[in-house]
Amino acid sequence: GLCYLAFLGCLLRDRDAESQSASKRQTSAPEQPASSAGRLVACMYDRRWQILASCCFLAGIWSKTIMITALAVGPLFDRAFLSSSWRHVAYRRGWLYGLPLAASGLAVVSLLPGLAQGSANVGFGGDAPPASLYLVAQAEVIWRYLFLMIVPNHLSIDHGLRAPATVPEQLPWILATTTLLLTGVAACIRGAWRVGFLVLTPLVILSPTSSLIPTADLMVEHRCYLPLAAVMAGLVLLVRALCYRTGMETERTTRILRVTFCMLAMALAVRTWLRAADYSSGVRLWSQAVRTNPDNDRAFQNLIDAARREQAEETLSRVLVEAVGICESRNLPPIVPLQRLGEYLAKAGKVTEAIPVLQRAIELDEQAGRSPGFRDIHRYRNRAATHVNLALAYAAKSDFPQAYLQLLTAVRHFDQSAEARAMAGEMAVRLGKTDEAKQHFARALELRPGWEQVEGDLLRLGSPTSSR
Repeated sequence: GLCYLAFLGCLLRDRDAESQSASKRQTSAPEQPASSAGRLVACMYDRRWQILASCCFLAGIWSKTIMITALAVGPLFDRAFLSSSWRHVAYRRGWLYGLPLAASGLAVVSLLPGLAQGSANVGFGGDAPPASLYLVAQAEVIWRYLFLMIVPNHLSIDHGLRAPATVPEQLPWILATTTLLLTGVAACIRGAWRVGFLVLTPLVILSPTSSLIPTADLMVEHRCYLPLAAVMAGLVLLVRALCYRTGMETERTTRILRVTFCMLAMALAVRTWLRAADYSSGVRLWSQAVRTNPDNDRAFQNLIDAARREQAEETLSRVLVEAVGICESRNLPPIVPLQRLGEYLAKAGKVTEAIPVLQRAIELDEQAGRSPGFRDIHRYRNRAATHVNLALAYAAKSDFPQAYLQLLTAVRHFDQSAEARAMAGEMAVRLGKTDEAKQHFARALELRPGWEQVEGDLLRLGSPTSSR
């Protein structure tokens, strides 16, 4: 962020340096250096802010790839605020944008095959949705970012949003975002470059992570910090324009506006500092994420992991119960917090309390109905895990037939867990169902080839294991 703003600041200083050089040439004839080395030094001095801008760009791109968008934002900024024509932009600072932009274009082209195959993605878990569903989801996410830029409430390290099942259900957001984009383009075409810059800049900065590269995280709040600068600049210019139109453009009004916007910037800085305090503790960080989005399963898993590391079991149980209440107060079915609360109680040995909690979670999940499309991957995996935890609770009470029934239900919902299949095999052996046990163990070996314990179980049942 610092390098990005410094890059734009250097463009501004270069414009000032250009104006000073032009003034000197008008008042007196410039002295020509005698040697070629002297001319080179003079040229470098004249372009010193451009050289510094290129250094800022290199430092920024070394830090984070979002800096690549400066090669689009920079020329827009240049045309909107510093230059009277694109010819002047190209003449004075064309090399600064052109060479890195060409290299960046080649880099993006090299990513296209991976993007088409769905193998080029980043984010937690690596389970990014298909590119088309990711893109249409961002049509809504961009407006969420805009809201967070203006009113920074409900901040969370993990918003837990999931891609839509189909493209048409996002149609209103697609139309709204397309209208915003076309507004910025139309403003540029009509010569209102400042308006075009302020509308398009947030979209350009968000483009690598909100359109080009599918990620497992549809929305991450730190993506909106740099676009916030353009939103704040637009707010300042809007208020200034209103004051000018209404005849309030006075020295006293200008001072009041400066103080007001400085105070607003300080308030946002303090809000950011308080937000960063969450990172001092994993339990504190993920507790906040759970309270903000009480149906975010991944946040619950990270909270559980952090509580184990930091030995904060008391805090964990309190937050789990609190999340159930938050869901109910927001008219959300508390499926995820009940699933996690039941898992916690079962693993803590409180099976009598765990069973009704897990049964309630399953009941609510079944009442929610089916949701076709990409969401099924997450939903049925979580439901299968709930049945596995319920099976463990029944097994702890020596109710093996009911435990086996729950395991069968789990693998019917999501048959990608070798552990669940192995547990089902062990339970079938307990119940004397040898043929079914062999099938479960064989499936477990398909999912995890070379699992020695399962291979041993199959040998004991008189079934040959796979050659793998």
